Amino acid sequence: MEHYFTKDPQTKFRVYRIKGNILDNELEFFTSNSVFSKTTFDEGSKLMVETFFSNEFVDNTNTKTDNNSNKLKSNNKIDNSNSKTYNLLDLGCAYGFVGISLKKNIQNINVDMIDINTRAVFVAKRNVILNNIKEGTNVFSSDGFEKIEKKYDFILFNPPQSAGNLICNNLINNSHEFLEKGGKFYVVSRHNKGGKSFKDLMKKVYNNVDTIEKKGKYAIYISEKE
Repeated sequence: MEHYFTKDPQTKFRVYRIKGNILDNELEFFTSNSVFSKTTFDEGSKLMVETFFSNEFVDNTNTKTDNNSNKLKSNNKIDNSNSKTYNLLDLGCAYGFVGISLKKNIQNINVDMIDINTRAVFVAKRNVILNNIKEGTNVFSSDGFEKIEKKYDFILFNPPQSAGNLICNNLINNSHEFLEKGGKFYVVSRHNKGGKSFKDLMKKVYNNVDTIEKKGKYAIYISEKE
């Protein structure tokens, strides 16, 4: 059965268009069949965008952490007035919801968006144009980190659980190599459907992990490269 992790979908190409308010921006996206969450904004991805923006950009001293996890060492916030440019990877971008939503709100951030699904990449490239964020944004096909040639300050990942835990776990394992020291790896997952296993693996790979948000069936996990 074909799913959204398929490299070259064979289903008939159908285009959908969805829109909504994300972080006080009215955004619009082209989507397609054989692309993740084609008819509505995925609640997990939405929570990822809101949590990342709040945790890294908005000064919020009440960050929630797990009692059983190691507190992350860095609590620096992105500052749009800062001259530093941050690099962010949207790993498994689908039609580009996460990367585009954040790029619209953060000036000094470069966003790379990758997906194994060539149809997803095709649609995401058009959404970059549709939302007028071509500068500092790059979308390309990559099987995991296969075509990545640099390191990032942030990697954001919504695991493709329909593809199986082996693929998801490999991507979590490999993420460590592509983060700068002090870089952060964000994962969103259904906490009662595989989330704990991803969290445990992040603790093993990074030697730290926190649950910084829970909402409904989703949780946001974060690890920092030491």
